[in-house]
This record gives sequence, C-alpha cells and structure tokens, in this order.
Amino acid sequence: MKNILLIADETTDMTDSVLIEEAAALHPDQVTVLIPGESNGWESDCSAEGTRRRDRLATLLAKIADRTGAAVAGTVAPASRANDGRFEAVISRSVAMAA
Repeated sequence: MKNILLIADETTDMTDSVLIEEAAALHPDQVTVLIPGESNGWESDCSAEGTRRRDRLATLLAKIADRTGAAVAGTVAPASRANDGRFEAVISRSVAMAA
C-alpha cells in the first residue's frame, strides 16, 4: 500500500493543481493532506481564516480522491510534526521527494 503525505502550504489554484498531479503520478492508495497551521480547534474555528482552511481542505480532498482513486484524509497541523516516517513519499509545493 502506497501512503503519501501532501503538504498544501500554498493557496493558489495553480499550486493545488500541481500538487494533485504529483500525487496522481505516484499512484497512491492513501493520501493524507496537511494544511499547515495551528491545529488546536481548527475544525470549529469560525473566523474567515478557519472557514477558508476548511473549504480548501474539503476541495483538495475531493479533487485528490477523484483524480487518484485513493483513500484520503486531511487535517490542519504544524508541518514540522507531519512526517512521522509512515509515508512513502512527501509532496510539498511543486517538489516531490521520497520519504
């Protein structure tokens, strides 16, 4: 099973499209999407930033699932704590690197 981490630290449609295509090229079975940010209470943050993060995460999850056929999950958390060694590849911006 190929499990990859996609760190979505840019907010442009072009960057998201590149990230999605890089993920698809790896033919993953599972993709975890991480939007860097404060993880405490992100799911209920009613601010404009909180809403923007949740909307972006939902959009990325749907597009990645559609494009790759992989199981997808996502969260908001500090990027420094994201790669705990269980991912076969990490994609960040337009750079794909083996984990």
